Amino acid sequence: MNKKQYFRRLKFLLRSLPRGEREKILQFYREILEDKIENGIPEENAVNELGDVHVLAQKILAENPVRRQMSPGKIVAIVLVSFFGVVLVAALTAAALGFAAYTQVKTSATASSSSTRDGGEKESRTYAAAADGVLTVQVNAENKKIELVSTDGDQITAQYCTAQDQVYKLSNQNGVFSVANKDLSYGSRFPDSWINGSVIDPADLITVKIPKDFAGDITVETSNSAIAASDFSKLGGFRCETSNSAICLSGISARDVKLESSNALISMENISTAGQLSARTDNAAISLERIASPDIKLETTNGMIRGTIQGRENDYTIDADTTNAVSNLQSRSGGEKKLSVHTSNGLIHIDFDE
Repeated sequence: MNKKQYFRRLKFLLRSLPRGEREKILQFYREILEDKIENGIPEENAVNELGDVHVLAQKILAENPVRRQMSPGKIVAIVLVSFFGVVLVAALTAAALGFAAYTQVKTSATASSSSTRDGGEKESRTYAAAADGVLTVQVNAENKKIELVSTDGDQITAQYCTAQDQVYKLSNQNGVFSVANKDLSYGSRFPDSWINGSVIDPADLITVKIPKDFAGDITVETSNSAIAASDFSKLGGFRCETSNSAICLSGISARDVKLESSNALISMENISTAGQLSARTDNAAISLERIASPDIKLETTNGMIRGTIQGRENDYTIDADTTNAVSNLQSRSGGEKKLSVHTSNGLIHIDFDE
């Protein structure tokens, strides 16, 4: 199979993805293939190193946060499973608690809309506090996409959506602005984005708006959902952790950055740190564009690590290793800065802009 045939087949297998996302992924792998060919690998061998096209397509679909559109039959089946799951949970709760109602979280929130979800009311709410005096922003959620948005204001606000199967606790005490969420659906409800592709139900999203010059720490933890943040210039420590979904950051300057995910992409663009910058995932790629740090640590398995670092290669002591793939980095000593890059079964291709 030549490269034209390979990518024609890959494009067909990825047809369920949105066109823009699909083309971006295809271009990413085309560049990898061209790099291999430019390094002297024959086209046929370079294509073979990408692996079986069907396996690659399955991997991309599994790690991509945008889910495939489901057929009406599957949706009906999911609805039925969800319905009976909710009925069972309700019956058990009634027996154990005597029909006790969930305790509602009391905040200074204002309701802006309402609708139904799993037979219960849901309301969009906003919790706000002055940024002055806040040293740390903490978000700890379950099965929620987290968006951190920079603003020109002087308040920190959390926008979220209540539902019968969601419990929230929000507070601003002792210098900590905290958003905590528990998902009580116990797997009886499929996130709407799994059914409707890129459409995200408001109840599956938490948006935290923070002044762009906030100089404190930010910690974000969620599961099975993505984390996105952009345009913060003075952060202290910045930590993000999720599973089975991507972490995408851009335009962030911080004291140090630590990112952890699994089975999904980590993407960094225009990220700079005074201390360590570390990113770890597995079975997925790490993508970096114009990052700057004196101590960089990148680690994945079964995925490529690719992008650009600000500065000169000679500035870094490099520890780089991959298996069953090509790396353009050679381990070396002598640099004042540190760069550690490790993967398996994946390409390493990192350029320096000087």
